[in-house]
Amino acid sequence: IEYRKGGYWLLKRGEQPREYQLKLYHIPHDGKIQEVASFINHYNAILQTSILYADRESNLLMLMLDHQWIELNYLTGEQRIFDIPLLKENQFRVFDIASTQKGLWWIGTSEGLLKIERKEETYQFELFNTQNSGLRNNNCASLLSDSTNDSLLWIGTKGGGLHRMNTQTMDF
Repeated sequence: IEYRKGGYWLLKRGEQPREYQLKLYHIPHDGKIQEVASFINHYNAILQTSILYADRESNLLMLMLDHQWIELNYLTGEQRIFDIPLLKENQFRVFDIASTQKGLWWIGTSEGLLKIERKEETYQFELFNTQNSGLRNNNCASLLSDSTNDSLLWIGTKGGGLHRMNTQTMDF
């Protein structure tokens, strides 16, 4: 993904068969690749999901590694890992990540839209699906934060069409 302050971010799996590691690289415009961090899957299984997303200032990188939410502050090097029990227990498939108003992150899954809200030193998780919201299909395959209104989230589903959600009122 593009780094708004110059260059790109790259998340790459290990090169050896059955290697359980991912590496994060920063590639500045001069092309000199810098390894920033590495992540090991402690569950000894091939990672099924790995998604990288940068916040609007490009200081905070969010990674989804299977059922873990990883927050990496590029400026300080601080890394924090949070388990998402809902994803771990139910083995949802993760498709996409987006952010809207400050502190709100969204994960598109095979079972609905997962809201992630920062609360001081932790996160709260809430799932929106066809049974408790206006979603017409739970397969939330693609997410896009509206560039003209920070409280709007566009959700592309597999078989349920395109949705627009107001993330302040939670109305579809």
